[in-house]
Formats: sequence, structure tokens, C-alpha cells
Amino acid sequence: MRAPPYSERSVEYTIIFDAGQQSVPWWFPLIGVTLALLIVLVSLALYFARHSSQVERGKAIVMFMLGLALGLVWNFLVVPGISNDFTLCQQALQNHAYSVVEGKVEDFSPSANISGHPPERFTVQGVTFVYKDNPWFCGFNQTSSSGGPIHSNMVVRVSYLPYAMNKIVRLELRQ
Repeated sequence: MRAPPYSERSVEYTIIFDAGQQSVPWWFPLIGVTLALLIVLVSLALYFARHSSQVERGKAIVMFMLGLALGLVWNFLVVPGISNDFTLCQQALQNHAYSVVEGKVEDFSPSANISGHPPERFTVQGVTFVYKDNPWFCGFNQTSSSGGPIHSNMVVRVSYLPYAMNKIVRLELRQ
């Protein structure tokens, strides 16, 4: 009896990353807001201190303005940027607005996981993926030096956003 013809559809994959399961790391936006609040509170304490001079009060006003500016910038730029990134990934998965490539991992270049070193990269069927350990943005970001699963010659199926620098929204390993 002859074996049935080979079909890629019959090959099974295991999902090892799915951006739909990621949640926004709210601890990161809270750092900036907390820092701004502390600066504002310290500046108010300095301003209303009993023995503060006119110069010290002037410094307290400047510190208050800087804290307020930091809080506003953080809330209106950083927080929405992070939130929008996660929304982009999750909506792309829900609406099937992504591309898929299957094949062998080639040109794998691991990251040293040291500040200043280049990010990790690999290619599948001519599509290059670049990422680094960065938990406050959506997408696959676990380098091999941090225990990530990618290595040369493994067979993967990658769902990615070509309009967002090939951000990986789903990563599957062939069984």
C-alpha cells in the first residue's frame, strides 16, 4: 500500500506564542506616573515648608512644573503608545489581518542579551524577523539567551504583521 501524498496541512504545529494571550504590562506606565506624583508632592512640601526662602520656593515651583510635565507627557505619549501596540496585535489576530510563513529557521543570529548588542534575528522563506527582550511591547520577544525557543534549522510557522516591521503575533513549532 502506498503512503498518501505529503500535505503541509496535515503537519501539526504547537503554538508557543500567541499575542492574543498577552496583556498590557500596566506596571511600566505606572512607574512614570508614580515618579511624576512623587516629584509634585516633594515640590509642594518644599514650597509650603516653614523656613523656605524665596529662592527655595522658586526651585519648588520649577520642580512642580517639571513633575507635572513629566506626568502629562507620560500619560499622553507613553501609556497610549503601549496600549495601542497591544491593541494592534490583538485586533490583527481577531480579524486575521496578518501574513503567515512556514519553513526552516535560517540565518539565525542569537542576541547576547547585553545592553548595546544587536537584537536576535532569523529568516523563514526569505522573511526576516528581528526582536529583543522587551516586555512592554506586543509580539514575540523572548531571545534564546533568555530561554527563547528559536534556534537554527527548526521548522516553524510564523504569523506576523508585515506592516509593523514583521512583528510576530503567533509562533508555532512543528512537532
